Amino acid sequence: MIPRTVARVQGLFNLVGGAWLLLHLRSFERVFGPRTDRWLRYTSGGLLATTGWTPDGGAEAVRSRRAGVGSAATLVSVDLIHVPLGRLRPTYLLDAAVQAGWLAARAACGRLTPGNANERAGGVPVHRNRPAQRSAAVPSPADSGLKDDATMTRTHPGTATDHSARTIDPDLLGIYLNDHLAGATSGTERVRYLARATAGSPLGREIGPLAAEIAEDRKTLLAIMRNLGVPVRRYKVGAAWIAERAGRLKTNGRLVRRSPLTTFFELEMLRMAVEGKAAGWQTLRRLAPDHDALDARLLDDLLERARSQQQTLEQWRERRIRSTFERPGPATADSP
Repeated sequence: MIPRTVARVQGLFNLVGGAWLLLHLRSFERVFGPRTDRWLRYTSGGLLATTGWTPDGGAEAVRSRRAGVGSAATLVSVDLIHVPLGRLRPTYLLDAAVQAGWLAARAACGRLTPGNANERAGGVPVHRNRPAQRSAAVPSPADSGLKDDATMTRTHPGTATDHSARTIDPDLLGIYLNDHLAGATSGTERVRYLARATAGSPLGREIGPLAAEIAEDRKTLLAIMRNLGVPVRRYKVGAAWIAERAGRLKTNGRLVRRSPLTTFFELEMLRMAVEGKAAGWQTLRRLAPDHDALDARLLDDLLERARSQQQTLEQWRERRIRSTFERPGPATADSP
């Protein structure tokens, strides 16, 4: 996603919402319910409109991002806390879904700094302080005999290829690992929720140890990020946490008691999440031979555990297909 586009669309949404509150409060209250503290709504409308008017170009993009993430996180938190308590109408859950979408979109854009904001927004690239010429101590790929991936696939058997000059791109790896950390956060919360909901059942007895493993995998990912010097982007972790909580509001056809589809859906989502986790371990495993900060043996163990987790989740998903979607047919006259 292009950060400037996300900022402008979110800004327009906030500007329109704030203007609606300020200019026609009566129609707003028809949708979201009347309130006695109208002064608070006028204040909220003014703040929303001001947030939507924040500049989004160049160095201002960093402040715009902070304002966008902060306003979305605040609004989605208010919605998810006060709707279940009955203080706000359920229509505010629509706003919660939209605000969670803004957080996800901001997270997908990655991190902005004053040095890269203009370039990533689609403007003129900002020239960083890089040496004008390649250091003599680090030969160019052509001089050192390094080949790109396409050339390496055509190398004749038995031909040695030097990987010693390869380095990891810290920016791309940071985005990649933080995205996986966000997924691990969501997966950890979801499997814990499933373990609590099914406690005491055969499924719960198997999901409990699995939840502990998945939480441990997340801690291991954090340790790997520390070893690689990758900082944690907490807004991504927060957005994942909020999105997982918002997903629990899905009723799946039942309002009073837990729907059987909820358990089935959670098993399916967890299986896909573990599959994505395994892909992340596989990526790091491919990089491990050339980089001392990555422990190949540890990654092999993590891959094996992820495959075991996939197998467990798939077995339970298969078991629950019939009980979730099939119901007993009507009794017939020939029935005993």
